[in-house]
Amino acid sequence: MAVKEAAEFFGITREALVQGLTERTFVAGAAPGVQSKMTRDLCLYTRDALAKATYAKLFQSLIDQLNKTLAAQGGAATDAKTIGILVSE
Repeated sequence: MAVKEAAEFFGITREALVQGLTERTFVAGAAPGVQSKMTRDLCLYTRDALAKATYAKLFQSLIDQLNKTLAAQGGAATDAKTIGILVSE
């Protein structure tokens, strides 16, 4: 179920997500790529890297939107508003 929902979030098919998380494509020159299954550990690493990159992108989007909202409110530099966010991994 989670794979289907994640695929929908990324706008790809379930099969494409599974393939992207479990297979590598090696390309040499103009030759077509060769598919290779990844080990379990490498699959887990790939999944975690995708999750981390997705989180970073969403977090940056949130910060950008907050900055736009605060800037749109105008005011003098001394009236600046701040929001503190602590991220713990």
